[in-house]
Amino acid sequence: MSVEKKETDVPQEVKTSNKFDVLAPFRYFSKSEQKNLTFYIIGIMLYKFGYESINASMNGIIINRLYMYPKGLSKDDKSGIEVNATAVGLNYFCQVIGSLSIGPLFKRFHAKTVLCCAILCYATVIAIVPFMEVISGGKIPGSAGSKASEYWGSFSAFNILPIFAVCGIFHGMVELMRRVIPADIVGGDSDKLKRMDSMVHIFYETTGTVGATFAFVWIGYFGWGYVLLLPPICFMLSALSWSFIIPRPEEAKAIEQFREEHKDQSILAALGEVFYAFFHSVYFGAKLVLTQRALVWLIPAYTLPLVLHRYLENTLFPNYLKVTFDSTDAQTILVGGSNFGELLGALTIMVVAKHVYTPIPWLRLDVIMMSFVWILPFMYAPTNLDAKGFAPIEDIYTVCWQLAPFMSLISFGWAAGDISLAAYVQSRLEDYKQIDKFTTPLGAVMSFLYVVYLVVFYCLNTLMSSIARNWGKDNRQTLWIIAGGGFMSICGVIVMVSTFIPRGAFAWNPNPDVVVFDGGITLGGVELQKRTEDEKGEENLAELAVA
Repeated sequence: MSVEKKETDVPQEVKTSNKFDVLAPFRYFSKSEQKNLTFYIIGIMLYKFGYESINASMNGIIINRLYMYPKGLSKDDKSGIEVNATAVGLNYFCQVIGSLSIGPLFKRFHAKTVLCCAILCYATVIAIVPFMEVISGGKIPGSAGSKASEYWGSFSAFNILPIFAVCGIFHGMVELMRRVIPADIVGGDSDKLKRMDSMVHIFYETTGTVGATFAFVWIGYFGWGYVLLLPPICFMLSALSWSFIIPRPEEAKAIEQFREEHKDQSILAALGEVFYAFFHSVYFGAKLVLTQRALVWLIPAYTLPLVLHRYLENTLFPNYLKVTFDSTDAQTILVGGSNFGELLGALTIMVVAKHVYTPIPWLRLDVIMMSFVWILPFMYAPTNLDAKGFAPIEDIYTVCWQLAPFMSLISFGWAAGDISLAAYVQSRLEDYKQIDKFTTPLGAVMSFLYVVYLVVFYCLNTLMSSIARNWGKDNRQTLWIIAGGGFMSICGVIVMVSTFIPRGAFAWNPNPDVVVFDGGITLGGVELQKRTEDEKGEENLAELAVA
């Protein structure tokens, strides 16, 4: 009796061959999956390459086109550094809004359609900046460099704040879809999902490293405004590539069924339900996390490393270069080094994940790696300052290339800790039944932790930016001792202490069955029950929004 071979079956020669084959992971997928995966990877690489110019350009416009130091200003005036901190905080807050809005859209339209529309809207909003540069008289500086103010357009740098905020909405939508669409390409096969996630992550971080490392070249030549023509071009090409993805029949059937069942419900009503579910989850998440030892340690252990990583890339890098060299262009070199460290961290987790049972050793490694920030106050001490008190601009690239390897080490520790902690919490909480119709314990805990991260990031980022403005270029070494090494070390100590809170955490490689949920978890004194196998397939929108 013959057995019909399914398209999703993996060829036997791929499973059994011992020969080295670079394309072997790719051949693990069926032909249709290979085609979709190819278009998806091409699109995600174009997206990442274009994205790496956005933050540096936005930071450059805000920090450099506004007054930076308090000298001659009233106490009510805001410096470029402080305004940039506000802009970054708004951008991250709007990313949450974008992530939440995906739920209703994802249920009604094909994943590739939502993704393409989101990134095209993202491209349109970004294109506003070079348009403002054109109509306000801005010119391409060329060899004069982006700091040549005679080439700047006359538009106010404050106009960037609403643009950067709206960008956050579409960025949040694209980032969440990146995590959702793999299941629409390869289905629910966990092995295929892991392989696809690994492949995509390697291409994604490699492109990000290259794009960030060399973005300073085109930023310096085209200037902060005109260089933002590159992301829309990359985003449109990315949408074109993703448009060739062929949806799986199961996805199309599920969408049609959902539309039929909810034909009387508008998208706005569904969106309102999702927002309610999210804040409902935050409330229950706070009750879960704050009332038991098994979970309370996650507040500093999960949020602080993520806060410090964002602070390092979006605040400390541009502030350090602005205060030292009066320029922020070369921050992309440091971000490139950081991206490379994230790639190494992800690869390390893939290799040794089975031997390190919990995220606790990785979190402790992350704290140790943070100490490399102390190199900032002492690595470079300029002596031949210019008339304005800044170091020679020609030294900026030498310093950044010397700092990049240390930034890689810092981000290596963070990526290893973040990936392992998120995976561990999800694996431990996903088996529990829903608290109510709106949320599960996993969705509640992750929602609460994400809100805590946003609040802590905004407060600490604003505080450190205010310190940078008030100390300024006349106290460089002291400034980076406080805002760099000192600040990161204090946070690192808090994270390190938190890793000893769970039961059994004093071991070098703690027992995973003891550390987090010894005896289960409770809500209001009642122990939560685990789901059956049938119930595990149901997803919660609040959980999806913070995935």
